[in-house]
Amino acid sequence: RFASTNVGPNVYEVEVAEEGFKAVRQHVDLSMFCRTELPPIMLEREGDVVSQPAGATVSADELRIPEKARKAFAKGVRELHEKNRADRSVEHFREAIALYPEYDLAYMQLGLAFVQQGDLAAAEENLEKSTELNGKNARAFVLLGIVHERQGRISDSLRVLREAVRIEKTDWLGH
Repeated sequence: RFASTNVGPNVYEVEVAEEGFKAVRQHVDLSMFCRTELPPIMLEREGDVVSQPAGATVSADELRIPEKARKAFAKGVRELHEKNRADRSVEHFREAIALYPEYDLAYMQLGLAFVQQGDLAAAEENLEKSTELNGKNARAFVLLGIVHERQGRISDSLRVLREAVRIEKTDWLGH
C-alpha cells in the first residue's frame, strides 16, 4: 500500500522495486477524469513461475469489450492524456464505440476530448450517454457537472454532482 499527498491529476509512471521481487513499471492514471478505483500493482517474487495471483479478478464488463475496441480506446487515451491531442483522440474513441456501442468509458473520454476542444454540447451528449450506460461511474457524473457549470446551468450541475458524491462519497473532485 502507498499513499501520497499533493499529487496533481495526471498520468504517472510508477516504478516499484522491492528486495526479493521483480521490479515493476506501470502507468497510473490520476487524471481527474479517470475511474477512482485504480488497478493494483502486482509484484512477482524473483524466480517464481508467472501465474494469476490468488483472488485476482477482472470485471465481467471488461471481458465483454472486444480487444479491438480496447486497443482503439487505449490509443485515444494516449492521444488525449499523454500527447495532449484531443482532436486526434476523437477518432479512436469513436472507433471504440463503433466496435462496442456500450463502452461507457469511451463515451466519457470522448466527452472529455470535446470539453478540451470547447464543444460543450457534444461533450454533454457523450457524457450523458456514458452515465446512461453506467450509472455507477461517478467520474462521468463529475464531468457532466463541470460541463453544466460551464454552460451556466448551475442547478443541473449541482444535481449531477450530488449524484457523483452519492455514488463515490470519498471522491474529492465531486465534492
